[in-house]
Amino acid sequence: MKLSIQFARCLLVLLAPMTLAQAADASIVTLRNTFLQAERYIAEQRDDDFHVLADTLKDYPLFPYLQYQWLSQHLADEQAVKTFMLEQAQSRYAVLLQQKWLESLGQKRQWTTFLTHYRPGHDQALQCYAAIARYHTGQTAEALAWARELWLAGKPLPAACDELLSLLQASPQFDATLVWQRFESALKHNHVNLASGLQAAMTEADRGRAVLWLEIQRKPALFDAEAKAMADDPRAGELLALAVMRWLDTEPGAAFDFWHRYQARFVISPDTRQETGKRLALALAFRRDPRAYDALSAITQADETVREWRVRAALAQQNWPQALTAITALPASESSQDRWLYWQIRALQQTGQHTTAAPLLHTLAQKRSLYGFIAAYQLGQPIAINDVPASIGDEAIKALVASDRELQAAGELLALGRQKEAKRQWQHAVSRHSHDELRVAARLARDWHWPAVAIATVATAGEWDDMALRFPVLYWEDIETNARQHQLSPALLLGIIRQESAFDPYAESSASARGLMQVLPETGRQMAELLRDDGSKTRDLFQPASNIRYGSYYVRRLLNQFDNHPMLAIAAYNAGPGRVKRWRPAKTLPADIWMETIPYKETRNYVASVMAYALLYQQRLQKQDLRMVDMMADVRPG
Repeated sequence: MKLSIQFARCLLVLLAPMTLAQAADASIVTLRNTFLQAERYIAEQRDDDFHVLADTLKDYPLFPYLQYQWLSQHLADEQAVKTFMLEQAQSRYAVLLQQKWLESLGQKRQWTTFLTHYRPGHDQALQCYAAIARYHTGQTAEALAWARELWLAGKPLPAACDELLSLLQASPQFDATLVWQRFESALKHNHVNLASGLQAAMTEADRGRAVLWLEIQRKPALFDAEAKAMADDPRAGELLALAVMRWLDTEPGAAFDFWHRYQARFVISPDTRQETGKRLALALAFRRDPRAYDALSAITQADETVREWRVRAALAQQNWPQALTAITALPASESSQDRWLYWQIRALQQTGQHTTAAPLLHTLAQKRSLYGFIAAYQLGQPIAINDVPASIGDEAIKALVASDRELQAAGELLALGRQKEAKRQWQHAVSRHSHDELRVAARLARDWHWPAVAIATVATAGEWDDMALRFPVLYWEDIETNARQHQLSPALLLGIIRQESAFDPYAESSASARGLMQVLPETGRQMAELLRDDGSKTRDLFQPASNIRYGSYYVRRLLNQFDNHPMLAIAAYNAGPGRVKRWRPAKTLPADIWMETIPYKETRNYVASVMAYALLYQQRLQKQDLRMVDMMADVRPG
């Protein structure tokens, strides 16, 4: 423990970011180099040399990580694996090693050992191994019940589940009905290849029916020609629902008419009828169809999505009495949100109830949200920042690090430049901390120059009022230069960066968007070409200067494309310009209604967040280049 405390002290010298050059103790530098050499020995399978070095690293925070790497290549050493999982039970790597070991046991069919150490989780391959293990250890009924559940889900499964499904297919309970149910479920989830592959296991009659279903799944309008012939088919109602579901995205109005023409003619389960009606009504609302409000009102089991879109359907038609009725019907947990308080005020104002609206408007204007900022603008008063910096001393930070080996490990991974692994380790470490410790940890992350992690950690703590921590001003020189060059508001660029990456230059999305402004490689290449740069290599997008250069120019081009309207450009930055073109209204709409009726929840929230963040940054920068009147200008047809 002496070394651990010494390490923590070195880590926190002047609360500086951890780099080799800043390490205060030469022994830490030596340990890092030894760790890296030990990793090389693992890669080269030089086990004897590895063990010699590993013995010198037992007090180093990344020793469990090193052991995990070696044991991952030696899963057959059961005793060593068990010892590690016992001794490092609090380590994230114990969980990861256990998963790998269980996979190995499943592959080797060591069922008794597998069941001894398996704990239920979300990994589907391990779930299947567990069911297979139970089958082979006498728990046949339980295993087949789980197999049946997976089978009926109608979704592709990992290869580890193949044997389990084979056991089900060989059991007495397997029949043609189960095959058809999986086929139908697969089509409902749009797994067409899976559904098609089931035809070989069907009866001849079902196979013929399946061919028709697959055709109608591909071309829903074909149901019209087949409806009369299917009048006596008890499954035709489910096919009708399937056809309608497939039609929703392209022609919701036609799908709505189709459903109401045929639904009474066929047997349809109550659940399917309810779900189809809901999906149709929402699809109409997404298109601002005038029929949406009544369709949503007709849904008997309305959930939060239906209730909220009922309000939006009324707003889309600017039917303020209907909007007020729909808002009043929201439960208190929803109606108390800033968004719905804002729309209640708008509806009251539009229906002439200004006396009732006035005190609500003053209340909303004190809130730190886009809706609160709009309310403040209406009242002609400054937006409410409500900044309350956290009072956390350096001693509290030092004490937290000194007491937590898992945080120390995250710090070392960060020092070694392993950003993604460091972030995963941090998340594991702070998951065990109290509210007060999370507040301290957020300050620690900020002092380590890790803003994205600081922002995420303080959010986990539910602390929202430290503006310097939640809204840092970083990369200012690049932001200011590009804002000036492209006639942009620096606050807008800061708002986009804060929403896109929370100032993490290494951020990468599942769609390969990269860096501070989450620029796609193709977009980066296009912007580089237009700017007559030498070219944007993929890795350059992780460089803040390049990322801000291309991201800001893309913002400029989007503004040019969308009438210099900040709200439309922000929406296009998130969802793409093609979608925003489709979302433009048939007739001019107030900007707040246009934003509220964006069909994508992610984009709707994104626009509200970026606009709010930009206004917050503008206040922090003491600038006035973003004007509410421009941000909230009416949205005209495209």
